[in-house]
Amino acid sequence: MQLREQFSLTQQSFQSAPLHIWLETSLAAILCLWGSLHLAGQFQPISALETQRGMQADTLRLDFMTFNHRASLMPMELDPSEAQVRVAQSWKHS
Repeated sequence: MQLREQFSLTQQSFQSAPLHIWLETSLAAILCLWGSLHLAGQFQPISALETQRGMQADTLRLDFMTFNHRASLMPMELDPSEAQVRVAQSWKHS
């Protein structure tokens, strides 16, 4: 903003930022990238806890299993139009 004010006071047109601002911004971005990659240390692999090593994925989160859902109302032998009617009727009764 100060640069634009300076250009307006000297009656020059603003076209782009000066070279030293571009260089300073680029250098800062490169230093931030280098610092985040090299100063953080070595990446460690994500491994399971000792208690979870032999478990299957379906036994880890039993709280997320749902057995009482609307799909149980839809018999597989019906065509889709009959299933929709039967589901609508079951919603009226509940």
